[in-house]
Amino acid sequence: IREAIAQLRNEGLVETRQGVGAFVSERPSRLIRIKEGDLFDPQSFRALFQLRVPLEIEAAGLAAVHHTPADLARIDEALGHMTGPEKWSHQSIDADLAFHRAVADATHNEYFSMFIGFIAERISLAIDAARSRAVLEEIVEVTIAEHVRLRDAIAGRNPAEAREAMRIHMHGAATRIDLSLEHF
Repeated sequence: IREAIAQLRNEGLVETRQGVGAFVSERPSRLIRIKEGDLFDPQSFRALFQLRVPLEIEAAGLAAVHHTPADLARIDEALGHMTGPEKWSHQSIDADLAFHRAVADATHNEYFSMFIGFIAERISLAIDAARSRAVLEEIVEVTIAEHVRLRDAIAGRNPAEAREAMRIHMHGAATRIDLSLEHF
């Protein structure tokens, strides 16, 4: 069932909410399609991650400028799930994705939400793989610290610091999945 819901989520047909369930998307995002098998090709996966980096960095800066109290509450809720008892389970990956979606939504630019949401769902397979290869305690604590720094920069309305925090997080994420990228 989890795999079926993940596939529907990847297709943009279903949205999942931590602790609540899966729901049919209000606006299915079928504009972009990547075959699941393509993500197992190292070059395709690398290309998708390269696209993710500048989008996430800019989204962090825009979120610092444009977020509302409700946006920050969603970011904090996702961070709470990442730092709570779920941090050792598969649910923390869902919380990580919810965090990135909340940051994208806080830009108040629907295209950031659409593209980052689409890419993040596909990257989740790699997050899961990285967690299985790493010493879980180390990867979880480092990832949480990166997200906390990002959250604090957004809350402080500091776009330069938010972009830098996201750049560091993206570099760390790439390193954790053994992905070699150009310096960014």
